[in-house]
Amino acid sequence: MGDRTYLTLTIRKQDEALLLAAMRETGDASPNDACLEDCVNQIYENAGYIDLVFEEANYGMTDERTKWAKTVNFTGSHGACSGAYGAMQFVAWNGELIEVDDNDSGLIMCPINDETGEPSPESLAYIKRYLAACKAFAATLSTDA
Repeated sequence: MGDRTYLTLTIRKQDEALLLAAMRETGDASPNDACLEDCVNQIYENAGYIDLVFEEANYGMTDERTKWAKTVNFTGSHGACSGAYGAMQFVAWNGELIEVDDNDSGLIMCPINDETGEPSPESLAYIKRYLAACKAFAATLSTDA
């Protein structure tokens, strides 16, 4: 077992079976798990989407989320873990997992060039790509039944 952290994940209701199948492939759900409630700590159903909570996500489930992102769109975050890694926000969109650093209070962090005091253009472009993917994912939540 590695370092563990609190992780939240949001998926569209219609993608529940896709995520469960992806979780079976990564060993995070057994063949006997009939639904997500069987393999996560908490689940909250909303209109068109589901919020999932993993209370002790091993290494922020980075490898697992990378694999899940190939088949299901989702968004979420995880906290920092005792110096092993920092807090992150993430979105899986169109087969890609995009992660950005978080200050562990929900604010995105952007590296600043020590000499110029300006954010790097690459970092800003990456954060903009993350935000665009989050916006696209959010748009699917509001249109799903």
